[in-house]
Amino acid sequence: MAGFQFLRVETFAQVRGQLGPTRAAGGRGGKGGQQKLTARQAIEEATRAENCTPHVPSPIKPNTLFGIESSELLAWCDSLYEQAAAQKVETKTGFKKQRTDTPILLGAVASFPSAADENNVEYTNWRSLTVKFLKEKYGDNLISVVEHTDETFGHIHGLISNAGKSVKMLHDGHLAAMEASGREAQGTAYKRGCAALQDQFYEAVGLPCGLARTGPRQARKTRSEWLADQRASEHLASEKKRIEALKAEAVEQLKAATSTRADAKKVHAATLEKHAEITRRMAALSATEKEAVAAKEKQLAEHQQKKKVEDAAAAAQRVSALLMKQGVKSSTPKKTR
Repeated sequence: MAGFQFLRVETFAQVRGQLGPTRAAGGRGGKGGQQKLTARQAIEEATRAENCTPHVPSPIKPNTLFGIESSELLAWCDSLYEQAAAQKVETKTGFKKQRTDTPILLGAVASFPSAADENNVEYTNWRSLTVKFLKEKYGDNLISVVEHTDETFGHIHGLISNAGKSVKMLHDGHLAAMEASGREAQGTAYKRGCAALQDQFYEAVGLPCGLARTGPRQARKTRSEWLADQRASEHLASEKKRIEALKAEAVEQLKAATSTRADAKKVHAATLEKHAEITRRMAALSATEKEAVAAKEKQLAEHQQKKKVEDAAAAAQRVSALLMKQGVKSSTPKKTR
């Protein structure tokens, strides 16, 4: 699948927060730039509430993929606000009511590089993996997952909460920043936490779907270099699917071999019998080898003893022969002149 992954995670509070200065024709805007949506406005956009999606010409009711139905999310938002209003936070001077600008909703948006299409296996696979990722990532804090099919690119919204408490601990960037000290260190830690989230999403969704980790501009690559990486990603995804298919085939073969408990017992018993036979054969082989070694040692000892006897007899014969020769020489009379 050509393209790169897209995942954005953002926090929302009960009141609108400052998103940052907007870029105008002559440069940057002032402090009164674009503002973040409130938690309710984010939910209204996700549920395609009336007059809340000016960027969509013809809004379509979203599909609920997990959790609370999209039609019930605004009512749930009311209860979330009530939970937030009841929260008490500990300060240096004691417990106080939780501030209204405390982020109480975490929104995750994942986008596919083409339109939502039920007949596109690549899209449906991406959608399933994305929902699985959100469920495993946020667990019981994941309230709802809805699918939008009315824009150029099919995308998914995940809504996460902490029962009215701050959701910063659920945001990878904020969580990493909390563990650092100093503004600069916290900024670096925040970026590192967000990058780690993208890595997790790539391993769980991007790579299996053949999507690149980053786009060509962000990765500072030429178009040809990025396309080469894209082809490599697609190859890895294909290989991963092949491995999964082989694993599934192996599992099916195992199920066929042990389709019933009785069959499993028979297979187990036969395996134990084969193991016992192998053990017996190895023991017998070991005993035979020991006997052969003992016989060789005995034969060698007998051969050495025999050689000793033969060597002793030969030595005696040589001594006897020498003595006889000396005796003959001593008994021979000397010639006289």
